[in-house]
Amino acid sequence: MNRIQIEVLPYDEENVLDLIISASSFAFSGMVEIFTTHQELTEFGKQLSSFPSDRNHKVSFEYGNNSGGWASHLVLQAAVIERSTLFAIHVRMQSFASSIENAVAEFLIPADPAAINKLGHAIVRLVRYPNEPLVWQPKA
Repeated sequence: MNRIQIEVLPYDEENVLDLIISASSFAFSGMVEIFTTHQELTEFGKQLSSFPSDRNHKVSFEYGNNSGGWASHLVLQAAVIERSTLFAIHVRMQSFASSIENAVAEFLIPADPAAINKLGHAIVRLVRYPNEPLVWQPKA
């Protein structure tokens, strides 16, 4: 099942969101915990809401990096895949929790622009109303 789920966990620091993000596409899936600000997540949602502006448009959200200096690395990127005819969210999740728990998942979630726009609106809403998890399931 193709989907992205974002759950906001309780956190004591003001303007910091503790998120569990899980995603799946066909037989592949992954999950990471990240920390971000209300502003960063809202800006990503707003950019997704107006995707795509042209066939080279990409909208990205990144947390950490793949150097192992972070507990996890996450990339979510909306992109035009083939000449304005195929669209997808590229997902890359990597965990560096411990030597036995290191893992990486990378895949595309196909979605039309309207579905990607809806994800953007849902992310903006999640920041305002974090009590219920966001579950996004595009029609492939």
